[in-house]
Amino acid sequence: MVSWGMLEHLSDRDLTFLAHGHAAYLRADPDAIEQLLCDPALAARLLRDPEILLQVTPYLLFSVLLRQARRDLHERPYTMEWTAPRSRVPVFDADRVASFLAEPRERDYLVELLASFTRVHSGSVWRRTRRGYRRRRYSELDLASLQAVEAEAPEGERFYLKKRLGDAALFLTGVYPDHIGRALPRQRSLEEVERDGATWYKGAARHALARPAGMEDQLRYLADNFHGARKALNFVTDRYLHPYRSNWFPAA
Repeated sequence: MVSWGMLEHLSDRDLTFLAHGHAAYLRADPDAIEQLLCDPALAARLLRDPEILLQVTPYLLFSVLLRQARRDLHERPYTMEWTAPRSRVPVFDADRVASFLAEPRERDYLVELLASFTRVHSGSVWRRTRRGYRRRRYSELDLASLQAVEAEAPEGERFYLKKRLGDAALFLTGVYPDHIGRALPRQRSLEEVERDGATWYKGAARHALARPAGMEDQLRYLADNFHGARKALNFVTDRYLHPYRSNWFPAA
């Protein structure tokens, strides 16, 4: 069932697209929206058009594709595990990955994560040091720069930054695993970045702001199940996103 929180992410344009122009009834009927999001014909329709983000929001697109991924995983016993750039081996864990996507809270988190990285934030912050103020540049897809900003940030800002570091590690290992070596100052294995991501999520879960934000349990679950989340994104990327990554996401 579509949650009311998720409904807030769907635009009027999304609902019009879903209902072929007759959107008024959908906002009052979340069950009808869920049925439409789970329609395999809708997934095929979205994937036929590489410019689909001109018509719908990223949130709608990824909501449909993650539901389609769960269905596809039930039809095969294995996923392809990343081992090296352009190298994959079959691993018989499709049921476990499908189980991760069966949880609405976890699936919706991945939907929001993918949608958030269609536009990557970058910029600079000024930090006071013993030698005066220092300018620190960062990008959300540069883990080293984002980690440096987090390490120097006031405590009140560190919850969001730790969470975003976890998000970035999950996005990179899930959607751009071949580019992991470029994300940190020295060559790192995917497993190392995966462990870092889990550690950042765990740190965010322990932060004093996690519980008031209603995210403590969610972040702990992601920390404990980072590998399953990463495998879900690997499957979605290899099966649906790969031909269109440059259309939908900035280059890693």
